[in-house]
Amino acid sequence: MPDIIAATTDGDIFAQTSPYSSARSATSGTVRNTTTTTAEAGIIRFSSRGGSPPVRISRLFFDFDTSGISVTPSSANLKFTINTQAPTSGDSNLIAVKSDAFTGASDTLQSSDYDNIDISTPYTAEIDSESASSGDTITVALNSDALSDIATNDNFKLALINHAHDFTNNEPAA
Repeated sequence: MPDIIAATTDGDIFAQTSPYSSARSATSGTVRNTTTTTAEAGIIRFSSRGGSPPVRISRLFFDFDTSGISVTPSSANLKFTINTQAPTSGDSNLIAVKSDAFTGASDTLQSSDYDNIDISTPYTAEIDSESASSGDTITVALNSDALSDIATNDNFKLALINHAHDFTNNEPAA
């Protein structure tokens, strides 16, 4: 299968609020990094004095033009480069999930795309991003659901999200 480069409208959307459950279930977020090559996926839990600390959940969205593919490929890989090493806390790994984001004009990301993910349809296994160093390229195999969607859809869309907390809905410890 040929290399297919993601659209230039890719980027991340984050929701920052308290408590964790509100950030995870938010219906909109703040769009950023749609014109640069650096974006984020993951969770940051901020410290606070009493009460529930704020949490920022960032989801990274990709859009690939697969209109020229009509037969399900036998295999395909997602490749991306780590620009900053993830914390090695055991909970920074990622997973790719199905998305229907890019609902804006000219297929751009909108704040309402934050929750346009389908956690019930993972496209990869857990991605070990913690052991990668800055500058490393990570290559991960896409599963049969992803391969089928590549052939079925003119645009193959996915989101990279945090595996340990966002995907599993497990609130990070204080």
